Amino acid sequence: MNRLSELKALAELAEQLEENGHFVEANVVHNKFMKLSQFDEELKYNVPFIAALQQKAPNFTTLLRQAPAMYDVPTFAVDASPATIALVQELLGLPADGKVGDMTLSKMAKMGASLDSALTAGFRRKFNIQPKKK
Repeated sequence: MNRLSELKALAELAEQLEENGHFVEANVVHNKFMKLSQFDEELKYNVPFIAALQQKAPNFTTLLRQAPAMYDVPTFAVDASPATIALVQELLGLPADGKVGDMTLSKMAKMGASLDSALTAGFRRKFNIQPKKK
């Protein structure tokens, strides 16, 4: 397992433990994650960003994958590429510099369950994607 995969797995495990009320165990896993991520400051931010997108914004990530084939919209990857980061930042009303930082992660965390609907609605507005008429 490469380091990025290991960090992603640790981030997901820590979040699951915390969601299930296992705070001590989550803290231990988080500390291991932090120790491993200190090698690369970018990974420290990018792994939680990707994990939040995949776990807390499943409709948005599906839309990112499917929209280019269905509508006339640019292609964005579900990753920590500068284009995707800048898009998420713009949709959240943050400065869109394309770099994940504390402000981006904090805003995503504060939004919690509403992150998915906010990003999805913002993407649809930005690219004028209308629901299909029945």
